[in-house]
Amino acid sequence: MLKMVHQFGLAIDQMLNVFFYSSHDKKHHGYGFGYADETISARSWRLREKSKFWNVMCVSLDFILFYDNGEHCYRSYMNEFKKHQLPPHYKSVEYDN
Repeated sequence: MLKMVHQFGLAIDQMLNVFFYSSHDKKHHGYGFGYADETISARSWRLREKSKFWNVMCVSLDFILFYDNGEHCYRSYMNEFKKHQLPPHYKSVEYDN
């Protein structure tokens, strides 16, 4: 049950991220809206040095989600590289192009 609640929370987080428009994202990454598979926390870390808004968002999330010892956004960003949110099947399958 806890796993389902966690997955549901991630889905809501990623969905909300898509709706946040950021001129800094558009300027540096050419899109402007959040990516569908990126959390708001990871995006906050990614853009924290490019935008005051995202820096404040990052500091606020790190404060609110204190259980990560002030490193929530950084850990979320690193989890994107580790593909932590993917089901095990997608992590282990080799893709031939």
